[in-house]
Amino acid sequence: MSDLFILAADGRTPVLAEDIGIWARWHRENPDAGMVNTDLVNHPEGSITVETKFWGSELNNGRTLNPRAPSYLFQTSAFCRGRVTSQRRCGTWEEAEKQHESVVAMLRAEAAGAAATSSRAEEHAAMPEEICTLQT
Repeated sequence: MSDLFILAADGRTPVLAEDIGIWARWHRENPDAGMVNTDLVNHPEGSITVETKFWGSELNNGRTLNPRAPSYLFQTSAFCRGRVTSQRRCGTWEEAEKQHESVVAMLRAEAAGAAATSSRAEEHAAMPEEICTLQT
């Protein structure tokens, strides 16, 4: 049997599915279970969506060679202009929440840094040329 999982009744705890039929039915009936989306519209690269979801199948291919390797059942991805710009994987709901928050915080910090740099560039352009020095 392959490593196929569903979420327990608490909606957070992965449990091994008894067979592929149970796994497929659960995912069909719960398409958005274990999913969180955050849209960041003020990023310098454009609108970015951070999505964290429960896959329900093993994402760590290394477990085939080493069954003691960590299990990855959740994935956080950042999408910009239709392409994946960042991807992280983990094994528990709690790790997935922290991972999602971490990616969102990182992207917000990037946006804030870009805005500050842009603001300093505008200040620089308004200064007399002979005394201009831009610190970034």
